Order: sequence, then structure tokens, then C-alpha cells
Amino acid sequence: MILSVTGLVKTFGAVRAVDGVDLSVAPGETYAVVGESGSGKTTLARCVLGLIRPSSGSVVVDGADTAKISSGELRLLRRRVQIVFQNPHASLNPRMTIERLVAEPMRIRTGSKGAALREEVVADLERLGLGTAHLSRYPHELSGGQAQRVALARALALRPRLLVLDEPTSALDVSVQAQILNLLADLRADDGPAYLLISHDLAVVRHLADRVGVMYGGRLVEEAPAEQLFDAPAHDYTRQLLDSVPGRGRASMDLSLGVQP
Repeated sequence: MILSVTGLVKTFGAVRAVDGVDLSVAPGETYAVVGESGSGKTTLARCVLGLIRPSSGSVVVDGADTAKISSGELRLLRRRVQIVFQNPHASLNPRMTIERLVAEPMRIRTGSKGAALREEVVADLERLGLGTAHLSRYPHELSGGQAQRVALARALALRPRLLVLDEPTSALDVSVQAQILNLLADLRADDGPAYLLISHDLAVVRHLADRVGVMYGGRLVEEAPAEQLFDAPAHDYTRQLLDSVPGRGRASMDLSLGVQP
């Protein structure tokens, strides 16, 4: 497993934001965590990334227990676990060109410099539908979809084993969402990283996820393959979530993303 979470608890004072969560993500898999605001999914993601320490339980990423390794080892581990945030313009340094944004992590991984480094940057950007014309631009000169592609390129430059996707399309226009989701699916199919998808958008989850975990009150109340969960939810809370989506069938959800069923 790329990710194994066991008995994870995270408290803030008297509040249990995450309460005894167990989950795992296999290589090449997309595991989606869904739930309303305050359900604990963001806190779970921060524990996985090592940004906060669990109160108890364990998070094992690519064989390393994040609570038991040194700060130096944790920094190295973070090269194998990257995150793409929901708002690309807020996550990219506005003072850096696109070339520098992607070159910085790539240089850390490969040690390349000069023309060789630039060739690698261009290759990664072209893989994501961008090209040399974008190298000298700044984030504010890009559309939302282009900026999210740059955020993906920056995260993938380190060739992570696990990519945490935190509402990766919620800040994008509907017309662009399907493009990014299809791109993510293609990247994973091309020997890419496993995904931990954090989302409240059930159409996005149905489009991308292999398995889904439903969080409520800090607990994982249901876990199932995506198709099974959407077609035959077992928990009352899951049924409530799905019932809140008009026309929750696959065709309706595809149309909500601008995808032809």
C-alpha cells in the first residue's frame, strides 16, 4: 500500500476532528474522501501530508510511519507525497515565472541545470497541454485551467508516489472541470501516482474515484467501491448526501461536469 491509515485520531481541545479512521490506498488507485464541511476530511488530509501530527493512531506513507521518523526524514518523505490545492492562483508564487515554478522541484529531483533542465520542464508542461509559450508567463497571466495544469506540473515534477487532491476543480469553471479530471485520469493511467481525492463534489468523485470513504463527524461511516456506493449506499448519511444531488445517475453527473455521457 502507498498509504495506510490506522486508528487515526486528531483532537483539537475537546473536539475530535478525526475519530478512529482506518483506510488504505493502493498504487495507482484513486481513493476519494467525501463529506460535508466539518466532517474531518481536511484534517485527515493534513495528517496524511505530515502537516499536523495525529493525537493517536498511525499514518504510514510508502512504508514510513510519519509519527516515528525524524523531521529530516519527513522532509524527504514529502517529496513522495505532494498536494494540489483547490485554488491554483492562490497556491502558485505570483513572483515566479511558470518555468521557475516547475524547474525548482524538478532540479531537486534530477539535479539538472541549464538547457537540460529547461527541456525537462518543457516536456512536463507539454504532457499537461502547455508549451514553451507559457514558460515566461506569470500565474496571473493564466486562466484557471492553465494555472491548475501548472500546479499539477509542479507537484508531478518530483514524481510523487501519492498525490493529494484537495477539491482540485472547485475553483474552476464547469467547462474546464472535465478537462482537468480527464487529465488526472490519463496521468494516473500512464504509470502515475495514486490519488487521495478530498471532495464534496459527488460528480467529481464518481468521475475519478475507484473507492470512496464517507466521513461524518470525524468518522469514516462507509467505504465501498465507487460504483457500489453510488448505486447502493449502505449508510443513512451517504444516502442523504446522494439524495441532495439532483439526478444522481452517471449520465446526469457527467452532464453536470460538461461531459457527454
